[in-house]
Amino acid sequence: MPLHVLVCPTPPEETLPIADFRVRGSRHVGKPSGNLLDTLYQHQRRQHWYQDYAVSIGAPDVVVVGSLTLETPIAQAAEAMRRDLNYDLRKQKQAKTWEGVLRDIGNHADDLGILVMKNSMVGSNTHRRLDREEFSGFALCDKKAPLIFINNADYKAARNFTIVHELAHIWLGEAGLSHGTLLQHERQSSQRIEAWCNKVTAEFLVPEQDIKGEPIPRDVLEQAIEDLSWEYKVSTWVILLRILHVGRITSAVYHEILEKERKPKVPSDEQKQQGAPPFHVTLLSRLGRRFRRALIGDTLGGHTLYRDAYAMLGTSKHGTFLKLSEKLGA
Repeated sequence: MPLHVLVCPTPPEETLPIADFRVRGSRHVGKPSGNLLDTLYQHQRRQHWYQDYAVSIGAPDVVVVGSLTLETPIAQAAEAMRRDLNYDLRKQKQAKTWEGVLRDIGNHADDLGILVMKNSMVGSNTHRRLDREEFSGFALCDKKAPLIFINNADYKAARNFTIVHELAHIWLGEAGLSHGTLLQHERQSSQRIEAWCNKVTAEFLVPEQDIKGEPIPRDVLEQAIEDLSWEYKVSTWVILLRILHVGRITSAVYHEILEKERKPKVPSDEQKQQGAPPFHVTLLSRLGRRFRRALIGDTLGGHTLYRDAYAMLGTSKHGTFLKLSEKLGA
């Protein structure tokens, strides 16, 4: 912190530099934590660096930024996003893991020019874990360097919804911080942007036309929800609301099941796993392909200072930088 901050009689008011769409129940989520603010500032620095880099190499604008509006019909918006991403819904259904869908969507976004970042902590500090109850992700809009961030501490089932939701913000051209699921924002009539992004995301991942059908009998309903959740790689919350909207369950049954669906049933990645990958491999997974290639290449080319590259990569060791370079074939 700057010295004058430490000697102030009262702490300064820290506000978010982007729109805050986080709500819980009928209230906005409270004051942002230091972990959230530092994560946001770090990714703004990364975005600013990439903006300068994109201009220096004459990169064209990312045409999808702001290409949709709130007046665009939901089904049409979801179809436009799938078309722009060249995304095949059949691959989503055939994927063997939740992470496979997340990675596939991220790679398609990266190919379009969108920087895709994810992490479960502030930088590489294992003592500063991000809180999945505080936020799920955010989007930073820019024609040269649109960026989305996914809170990797969130549940696996929720992260696939989050990445598409943040991409919807990019297509809309509205930066913002998001929290929670489709259920929580559906009740907020004032949150028009967030509600639009949620509806487009649900249609993108689980098209209404695909799940229409006869009412589902109560005795097999919970198993049907589980099966659809696995088929589309989304949380049971999303499936529950989608089948309500197409008339396959009643409102009374919806609220009954909702009481049991307080948490997604797919566990978080925060559980410790055996045989964790080396640090430089983990670091690469947190950064989008486009950003890490550009930063490492520009640094090796002598245009970016090593210390600046270390700060943006989240490491202080030259050995780690060399391993990253080697891994990328630089």
